Amino acid sequence: MSQLTSKQRVLNTIKWKPVDRLPTFAGGHFPQLTGRKYGRDYLHDADAIAATVLKQAEIFEADADRVPSSGALEVLANTKLYWPENDYPMFLEPVITSRADVDRLVVPSEEELARDPRVAAGLEAIRIVRKKLGPDALIMGFVNGVYNYAGELTGTAALMRFLAQDPELVWKLGEAITQTSINHLRLQVKAGADYIGMPDATSSPACISPKQYAEHALPHHIKLISAIRETGAISQYHPCGGEYPIIDQLPRTGADILHFTELVDLSVAQKIFVQRHAVAGGMDVVTGPLFLGTPDEVDAYTKKLIESLRFKTGAIIMPSCGLSPNVPVENIQAYIKAVKKYSHGTLR
Repeated sequence: MSQLTSKQRVLNTIKWKPVDRLPTFAGGHFPQLTGRKYGRDYLHDADAIAATVLKQAEIFEADADRVPSSGALEVLANTKLYWPENDYPMFLEPVITSRADVDRLVVPSEEELARDPRVAAGLEAIRIVRKKLGPDALIMGFVNGVYNYAGELTGTAALMRFLAQDPELVWKLGEAITQTSINHLRLQVKAGADYIGMPDATSSPACISPKQYAEHALPHHIKLISAIRETGAISQYHPCGGEYPIIDQLPRTGADILHFTELVDLSVAQKIFVQRHAVAGGMDVVTGPLFLGTPDEVDAYTKKLIESLRFKTGAIIMPSCGLSPNVPVENIQAYIKAVKKYSHGTLR
């Protein structure tokens, strides 16, 4: 098979069509590569964000380039954030403590979101990267899952109490968050993103039961992923946390790609979802060599992972969860090179 573009390779993988090799994603954002740190100034600077993405594209040569685009939750909350040094911003106090707080929320329109400086910076960064990399590049945008965002507004422990004592509050909060995220992802696609990732650890079995997931979280995920697909973008869902108890429910999300943590064997997931959904993950960020190992150890680990896969398509090799900026760059390069080296030809 002739060499495919990254976009063709991923689209073929999603459809379980032949590929020249397995796609592979870097799965992180590393401002230090351009001499920057996370912080308020960085995340409001479109040129700085784009420069990091373009540097990563140059040194990793992965099949997708993720552009951080955030800020929508703060617009919904209408509350100032605390900005620690070299870290993500956070709410210092719960924004939602009662039904009255939920009732006061006003879902921002696309136009209102686009006027927010942080949201605008992310959107402009997408436009810059798209212009620089061209139409064949696969550019990933991002929205957080409804329960991840809800936990930020209430505090995770309080969210669990609300779910037990006042599920209607959680449902109404979820509706506001979901529509805000839909408006945000539409803006990202219009700016040039053609792939939207959505993780939601707080609705995983690590936090709530499979029954609660089906009743309270899954409907929001279905709505959000449906909105991604309506834009024509690729949708990726990351349940993130002991996924096996809800693995039978995941097809209902409609996601093109199901991204699993190290708690799910990628070869097993590939067999479960054969010809239905692409699966992603495999590079263990907890016990594998990615963080503390050497490039040679990463290479050997990746080779073994690829050899475990029954099918030549339907799988994307990437970190099993979000990467710390402290992961050695040479280890990321090592596994991407290993995927390209070991996944050519028939796997099994």
